[in-house]
Formats: sequence, structure tokens, C-alpha cells
Amino acid sequence: MVQKTLKEWDLKLPHAEFAYNIAPTRATGCSPFEALHGINPLTPIDLIPLPTTCKVSFEAEKSAKEMKKLHEQIRAHIENVNEAYKRQANKNRKGMDYRPGDLIQLHLMKERLTSRTKSKLMFRGDGPFKVLAKVGAMRTN
Repeated sequence: MVQKTLKEWDLKLPHAEFAYNIAPTRATGCSPFEALHGINPLTPIDLIPLPTTCKVSFEAEKSAKEMKKLHEQIRAHIENVNEAYKRQANKNRKGMDYRPGDLIQLHLMKERLTSRTKSKLMFRGDGPFKVLAKVGAMRTN
């Protein structure tokens, strides 16, 4: 949108915001505007409020039930999408089952390196350590 007029990016911002807010997201299955207000406007002119004499009044209880139903659908859709992401991320992971007495080697990630580990070429592993007891289920990351 801003490619030809770089100095006028602030004038294009409302258009970009409107386009983002009416585009459906993969996680929710609907647009952010629809999730919040229950309708999806086609153009910005649809957002202009009608005069109070011409407004159609919906029953508040009916409107609240419709919004609650929409939010339940969105929640179910998000749970389904998260489950699909989880299946995809975990499809090649192997479970690790350590028993007391097993020896394990630890691999330290960059975030967990000690202050003595200054170089990226230094060894990042530590161990072997003997497993003393199994406390809970092992995370596989």
C-alpha cells in the first residue's frame, strides 16, 4: 500500500487496519471484527452508525445469545486448530523413558550456557549423570 508514497504511510494506516480487522484468521475461523461485534463489514461505510430514528432495535437477550454462541464456536475452532498444530509439531518426536540407574548426557541450549562457556565452539554437553528416581512424565523437546 505504501510502496509508491513512502511519506504518506500514516494516511494509509487506517486502510491497513480495516483490511486486517475484516480478514479471517486461521486460528479463529473468522475476522477479529466479527469475533468482537458479530458482523463483518464489507466496507468502512458499513461502520457509520445509523441515525437513532432509523435504527432497528434487536432484543438484547437474543443478541447476547448469538454472541455467546459465536464465541463458543470460535473457542471450539481454536481448540481444533491448536490440536492440529500439536499433532504436526509432535509427529516426529520420540518418547524418552529413563529408569533409575540409567546414564544420561545433557545438551545445553544457548540460553542456558554458563558464564564459563564463552565460545560457540566450546562443548555444550554435560554429564554423564545417573538417574536417581523418576519424578513425573518426561518432556520431549
